[in-house]
Amino acid sequence: MFYYVSFLRPPPAQASLAQTEQILITPQISNDLRTEYLEDVVDIHYSWAFVPDLRSQTTSVITRPAKLTSWRTAHAYKEISVPRPQNLHDGQSWRLILSVGMTRKDQVVLLCNDNIGHAPFSVMSMPILFTSRPRKAAKQEEIVRSYLLRAPAQDASPPEVFNICEQTSFDLDKKVWDSGIGLSSWLVRLYFGGQVDTSPALSRVWQVLFSRDRRDIIELGKSSVIAWNSKITSHSVQGRGQV
Repeated sequence: MFYYVSFLRPPPAQASLAQTEQILITPQISNDLRTEYLEDVVDIHYSWAFVPDLRSQTTSVITRPAKLTSWRTAHAYKEISVPRPQNLHDGQSWRLILSVGMTRKDQVVLLCNDNIGHAPFSVMSMPILFTSRPRKAAKQEEIVRSYLLRAPAQDASPPEVFNICEQTSFDLDKKVWDSGIGLSSWLVRLYFGGQVDTSPALSRVWQVLFSRDRRDIIELGKSSVIAWNSKITSHSVQGRGQV
């Protein structure tokens, strides 16, 4: 079973520039159905991802993670104030990232990792508009998780990252479940070096899944959405490597 960092109380869609006004959230670490909390005590770190303005040709920036709180089931409903990004300007939008680690890798789900799920998966909010005159807006009802596929060692292109946006208002409307992440991780590791040569059966599976021949694929259930994305992205990495 995997655990996911999420928002029991999400951040607002708009927030004031004034440091005196708090940005309150309630983080949560639970299973995919949010029916079981993580029993371990872990530190939750936060960072801010700047949303570039295409008109001004600004670039994305992610701040260094800093400790926000320690997760304990006894404090599962506790509201926490999140410090604002530094040097804010009116009209800027930022996303809030929560993770249990201090590195950039901890902010994405490493599908290529043999030990996937050893720590709760990180979460990213939708953009928060910082303005001098914020309007009272509806709470955010979507989150984003980032998934990383590592390209082969001989491939000079950067690793592929894709994002999946999920509704949080209705749990059964989720696109990602444990089964989808587990299958996706297996597919990615099979494609990028799953010891296919040692098993005729695995070699046949690899040829069926990843060859350039035409395939008719039936998608069963929403949990396969991430697996389908993983397969498509793996093919795109392979294609660039052959150009």
